[in-house]
Formats: sequence, C-alpha cells, structure tokens
Amino acid sequence: MAQVLEFMSTPFLACLVLIGIHAYFGIHVIERGIIFVDLAMAQIAALGGMMAVFFHRTPNSPVGYALSLGAVVLGAFVLAWTRHREQRVPQEAYIGIVYAVATAASILLANWAPEGSEYVKEMLEGIILWVRPRDVALDAAVYGVIGLVHALLFRRFWQISQDYEAARAAGVRVRWWDFVFYVTFGIVVIFSVRVAGVLLVFCFLVIPAVISALFLDGFLPRLLTAYGLGTFITVVGLLASWAYDAPSGPMVAVTFGAALLAAHLVRPWATAASAWRRRLALGGVAAALLVALGILILQVQSGVPAARPTVHVHEPVETAEGPPAKAQTTNRRAFRDAETESQWLVDLYERLLRTSDPAEKADFLREIQRQWPRPPATLPAELKHAPTAWVDRYFWARLMTDWGHPEGLPTLCRLLDDADLATARYRFDIAQTLERQGIHLDYDPLNPDPARYHRAVEQCLAAVGR
Repeated sequence: MAQVLEFMSTPFLACLVLIGIHAYFGIHVIERGIIFVDLAMAQIAALGGMMAVFFHRTPNSPVGYALSLGAVVLGAFVLAWTRHREQRVPQEAYIGIVYAVATAASILLANWAPEGSEYVKEMLEGIILWVRPRDVALDAAVYGVIGLVHALLFRRFWQISQDYEAARAAGVRVRWWDFVFYVTFGIVVIFSVRVAGVLLVFCFLVIPAVISALFLDGFLPRLLTAYGLGTFITVVGLLASWAYDAPSGPMVAVTFGAALLAAHLVRPWATAASAWRRRLALGGVAAALLVALGILILQVQSGVPAARPTVHVHEPVETAEGPPAKAQTTNRRAFRDAETESQWLVDLYERLLRTSDPAEKADFLREIQRQWPRPPATLPAELKHAPTAWVDRYFWARLMTDWGHPEGLPTLCRLLDDADLATARYRFDIAQTLERQGIHLDYDPLNPDPARYHRAVEQCLAAVGR
C-alpha cells in the first residue's frame, strides 16, 4: 500500500486541484444549459497546442501557451456573441460547430506536424500518471487567480447563469460578462487538459455538478457536495486503475459514470418534496463509494491482482508483407517472481530492437512504460547499455529518461548532433522532451546546421551536468 501511495500521491493532488475549480464551473455550466462547452473550449485549447507543435515548439512552451490563449479568446468571443435574445438557433448548435471545426483543424495540423498524432492522443487521454509536482503547483496558482476573479465577480456571473434574459432586462451587459466568463474558463481548460486530457476534464466538470444538482438546492451546498464527491470518486478510480492495471484517466472517467448511474438509481426514491430523503439518498451513493474503496484497499494490500481475461503471448512472425506484427502482451502483475518479470521485460525490449518498423518500436516502448511505470528494482544487464543503432539508442534513452536513469538525458542530448532528415521527427521529439525537463535549446531539426547542432549538444550536456 505504501508503494501505491507513493506512486499515486502526485496524480491524486493534481486531481484534487482540478476538481475544485471544475466543480465550480460545472455548476455554472449546468445552470446555463451549455453542457458541451467544455469539450468545445478544450478542443480550442488543444488546437492552440497543435499549432505550437506545427511551428516546432512544445505545447508547454511560452509560445504554446500564447497560441492556446489566443485560440481560447477567439473561441470565447464566438460563444459570447452567438447567444441571441430570440435564440432561433440554440447555442448548443454553435458549441457543436466550434468543436467540430477545431477538431478538424487539429487533425489537419496533426497530419502535417512531426509527432502530431502523439499529441492528439495525449490531449485525449492526458498524462495524469506522469504529472510533475511543479505542474500541479503551476495549475494551482493559475486556478487560484481565476478563483479569486470569480469570487470578486460572483454575483454578476451567478445572476447571468440563473437567468440570462432577466439579467439583460436589468441592464447588464451580458455579452461582455459572458466573454469574461468564457475566457477565464478557457484559461482553466488550457492547463487542465494538458494534465488530465479532454475526456477526464469533461467528467470533472459535469458529473459532480450533475449529481449534486439531483439532490441539493443552493449554490454553496452543491459546490461543497460536488467537490467532496468528486474527490471521493477520484480516489476510488485511481485505486481501481492500480488494482486492475488500467489507464488511470479512462478508469477514473468510468468510475465517475458509475457514480452517476448509482445516483440516478436512488433518485426516484428521493422525492423533491422531502429534503431529508434526498440527503439520505445522496448518503447512499457515498456509502456505495465507501464500500468500493474498502474493497479496493483490501485488494491492493493483499497484492492479489484483479481478475482479468487471460492473454497469451505470441512471438512476432516475420511475413512477406513486412516486419513482424505487433505482439500481444500479457500483464506483469500475473508474474509471481522477480526473475520471470525481469525476463518478460528483456523479451519486450529485445522485440523492440528486432523490429525494423519505427511505429512498432514505439508500440513496444509504450507497452514497457505501461507495464513498468517505475524502473525495476534491478535493471537487467541487457538494458544497462545503449544500443548502437541511432533509432534504437533513441528509444533506449527515452525509456531511461522516464525511469530517471542518469544516462537517459545525456544520451538524448548527444543524439541531437545528427543532420539526417530521416531522424528529424525523433530529434524534434527529443527537443520537446528536453523542454519539458526545463532545457530550452536553439535547435531546429528541419534546418541542418552542424555548428548549431554541436553548440546545442554542448549546451544540453552542460544543463544536465555532463
């Protein structure tokens, strides 16, 4: 259990920070009836990040944040100014249009940008397991500023959320206030999507607010309940992802869905005329979550893996059409001893080296990272030294960097000194990885310049202490 707490502590803190601000915005979204605005704003923010990738910058760079902010401001303007008094066209239609156009533009840029498809996948699933404490601190600071702005202007925002037409009739400049609301909401989404992904952020925003609205009235009771339930559901989801060895983001999202289903099952019993029955029904949902949490804790402490379908391992077969097909994988939690587990790690790594298809190499790397999010207690001899081939050395360095191996980052730095256009996509990814580590280089993989590359390598090695 101590290992679980150590590994999951930072992802849990990230979720805790995310739930707080999204529970607040979720209540506004429910009141305004614009349920899918989060998906639209998230996709707009992702479009800004994709533009950064297209211009050979990382989404987390200052350029990436600036492009995302510009896209969000434009999206906020469109959403605020398409809300008409007559409402001949529902605003949800415009929200859907914005989402579709932003998604299409992101796909186009992903097709043209190096590593674009990887960024799209990251935006959907998030990187909640790999979030760093400094990322959580940055998000908390940004959300704190946005929260302070909304605390000072709460009355006006809540007035518009409750009755748009009444606020307009009272002389409130509703479009201007809507614009401010969407911009602040968009800034929150810029930071949250890059940690949790579009799908999980949508769950954080909507589901706790919906459950609280089913049973409670008043802004403050709903906000506190949404935050408490959201936190509780997140703990259950993260523990379930560990126990079942499943991706954390999707597992937490499914747990939110299960909680909402439970709330709807008990809701008919809690009549609108009886406040105590509604509170009791809400307590029943919390009790069900508590039972699930207790079962998961016992399961994690026992060390017994959860039941799952049996998956057989097959050696890849060389075919006339091309390289070996991607091997089916098993789960390392099924192993009973460290020697067998180590052999499985070596087997996956050697398959990565054997295949000549870069896409399959990437698949095997992701599988190793999924099975071993932390390095094994004893690193097998086969993985202690970098391979000779450039591409294989790149994948080895990526794995060692994720594991915190002292040779990971220096090896990535040395790989930058290569002018072959065939390796440009990998060197672009290296530059992004280094930027995420706080190492900013004057480096363009698509503009070969040996002297410039050599300086970049020296600067990089100095930054990592080599």
